[in-house]
Amino acid sequence: MVVGPGSVHPSGGLYEIVNDAPIRDVTLEKFRSAFQEVIRVQTSYEMPHHEPSNETRDTMQSLPLTAVLHDFRGRRNGRYLQGKNPWHGARTGTNFTIDIGSNLWTCWRCHCRGGVARAIALKHSILGNCPDVLSKAEYRKVIDLARQHYEWR
Repeated sequence: MVVGPGSVHPSGGLYEIVNDAPIRDVTLEKFRSAFQEVIRVQTSYEMPHHEPSNETRDTMQSLPLTAVLHDFRGRRNGRYLQGKNPWHGARTGTNFTIDIGSNLWTCWRCHCRGGVARAIALKHSILGNCPDVLSKAEYRKVIDLARQHYEWR
């Protein structure tokens, strides 16, 4: 995993620079020498096939964001919908993206990302701002709202 400054943790927090050291060039020979004990040569690789479990299908994140944010009007560009943020608007009309493939949203103004639970919390004013994080009690309210408004079990 690679994380850079401005990256968003799944909990909503932003990563920050701790050691701003310059990037070093390393030759392939030096890399192999340093990691020779842990490098394993693999001649072929077959992608594993995963069937989603019932547990995965039944999570709140399986609700389509487009159903939760059904009144969002954005332009489609491949697997993305881009438009103005449904909670705090936009001057340009392009500060909010829904990634239909990963079922996540990004607010480019606040530089944060979220899923279905945070979208429900913002839509129903449990949270006030995009970067806010749900407490356990707030998350329980979101579960109730998901069951009530979005036919989630």
